Amino acid sequence: MVVSPAPQEMREGALLIATMSVLDGQNPYALATLPGPANVYGILFPVLAAPFALVFGTGLPALRLANAAGLLVATAILWRACRRQGATPAMAGLGTAMALLGWLYWVTATARPDGVALALMMAALLVFAANPLRTRNFLLCLAFSLLAFSAKLYFVFPAFFAAAFVFLRGHFRRGLTYGAAAGLALLATMWGLGLAFPGWLAVAIGANLSATAFDHDHLLRQLRDYARFSPPLLVLAAVLVIGWRPRWAQLDFWGFTALASTAALLVKLGGHPGAYLTYFFHMLTPPLVVVLTGAAGARLLPRRAMLLAFPLVFLLNTHLFPWQWSRFAAGEAAFAQAAQMIGGARNPLATTEFAPLLVAAGHPAPENGHSEYFEYVLDQAPPFFLAPIWPPRAVLAERLEALRGGIAQGLAERRYDLVLANPFPFGLLPRAVLEANYVQEGAIALDMPWGDQRWTAGIWRPRP
Repeated sequence: MVVSPAPQEMREGALLIATMSVLDGQNPYALATLPGPANVYGILFPVLAAPFALVFGTGLPALRLANAAGLLVATAILWRACRRQGATPAMAGLGTAMALLGWLYWVTATARPDGVALALMMAALLVFAANPLRTRNFLLCLAFSLLAFSAKLYFVFPAFFAAAFVFLRGHFRRGLTYGAAAGLALLATMWGLGLAFPGWLAVAIGANLSATAFDHDHLLRQLRDYARFSPPLLVLAAVLVIGWRPRWAQLDFWGFTALASTAALLVKLGGHPGAYLTYFFHMLTPPLVVVLTGAAGARLLPRRAMLLAFPLVFLLNTHLFPWQWSRFAAGEAAFAQAAQMIGGARNPLATTEFAPLLVAAGHPAPENGHSEYFEYVLDQAPPFFLAPIWPPRAVLAERLEALRGGIAQGLAERRYDLVLANPFPFGLLPRAVLEANYVQEGAIALDMPWGDQRWTAGIWRPRP
């Protein structure tokens, strides 16, 4: 999947365009270019991916490789955390393998910042767990958390979990100090990023604040599928709980993180319809693995139970992974056909999934995977503590209208000699204007196996 030249998820182009902007010495969040190369995650991943693009070429494989490097670092840190907790090498390996399988599921392994953010999150948790009452450990945890925040917002949570843990364990003054320091540092980080990257607040903070829907049915489906994905952890927990009498005084930071993550998922993040199991695998699985494998220690029964349950992961979840390698070949062939058509066009236009192909051929990609979210920022009122540096709403509205109006006018005047469009009603491409001025002359069956996304895109040409 890493080396495939074809998109493996429809929004991979957003981070590619942001990385190209960094390589060109541009500010991806400059107000004059919004939404353009801006992405809703943050600035850190495009900056870290730029050296990979310089070495391996500016394309999706380079960005996936940068993400894979982050996942490998996160895996190594998790294994180390298990060993520190008292897990044997074998149990630490099994637990880490469980976490890595979850991280590789669906879109986490594609051209996204998840691997880098996970590595920073794991570093923050590991360094704080070593000595929660040592100020230096908290400051390192805070630094890693803030770096993770600049990659993907919700990965800032370790610093706040750390402060809550210390407070609830009875160190009230220290806990309050940690919490205040984390809050002020986060505020300073947001102001710094907002001043250095003027559109970042609206695109990253605004777009994420606007996506606050909570779907109880979605939460229940995720709980069911997470349980189906995690038989080794559930069986291990069942074996360990026999004869166990939990005491609050025995709860360490890893156990607290698992409980706090569970609460966050049940109250808020687990009901977000824009993600499926991602929050569970990122926030809950790592501390759960550390707690359970550490509690098992060198005991034979828990190890055997986990080993016997491990095959169930594959039996119950094989359908979630693209084991049919022929799908990769078919998907690459379809995108190669699209790339050939784009390469032969004078002024092509295409929807989100074709953005990497457009920029590879030197054409702009108005729909880049994240620009479609830009309209949501207009409805989001800035938090009062960020209002002084929040981009003016008039400027944001002007940029959105310029983008939408430019696409609509180009279609109405039939300036595009090729349009490749998916069948979905969302996005920036006005379907009525397209159908009034263009005729569909064919279709391309697209398949992005790793993201399990398949549909047919229309090939449109100007009406005579």
